Amino acid sequence: MESTGEDPLQQILRTRRYLHALIKAHVRNEVGETRRGTVKWNKPPAGSFKLNFDAAIHKDLNGAGAGVVVRNNEGCCIRWSSKFFP
Repeated sequence: MESTGEDPLQQILRTRRYLHALIKAHVRNEVGETRRGTVKWNKPPAGSFKLNFDAAIHKDLNGAGAGVVVRNNEGCCIRWSSKFFP
């Protein structure tokens, strides 16, 4: 949630690469079959926040990525962050 000093355009490009890899990883399982089903987000109690996070290992990128989203009880994004770890 703090500035990394990285150029904003580079942050956008890095985030796009990460999201592309994340979507690719979630679309296919290890044997290449498409996953079925949906995941439903459940809102937290009024006046509180919910933190959702995920991480993945990217063999083709030689690293891992992690992301976090904080939402209020109306589902509005309060904060988010993503990071790639070489």
